[in-house]
Amino acid sequence: MAGAAAGTAAADSSPPGPTGPPTNASTYNAGDEGDPETGVQWTNADPLAYTGIGFSTSESTDPTGSFDVVSPGITSFETGDATVGRFWYVRHQRNGQFTVWVLAGAGF
Repeated sequence: MAGAAAGTAAADSSPPGPTGPPTNASTYNAGDEGDPETGVQWTNADPLAYTGIGFSTSESTDPTGSFDVVSPGITSFETGDATVGRFWYVRHQRNGQFTVWVLAGAGF
């Protein structure tokens, strides 16, 4: 009999998604005095996953905009701008699968 044995499921051959969302996400002032710039930092839950960075004008919703995606292994990102009024979020992505967004904090 070809295929999976009766009573067992066939092996899932899909590539694995992220093992979990980033943790310990936060924002910090990465600029100089008088020239604020928002930085976002996190701890990687999956060292092989890319990290997406998003933003919103409300901390009670998922991001309304995608800002950038950084390579696996990176744990911080500087936005290059003052971002007062924006809330920053991060999530892992791997093989076309995504974790939930994690709120990092407000911009500076």
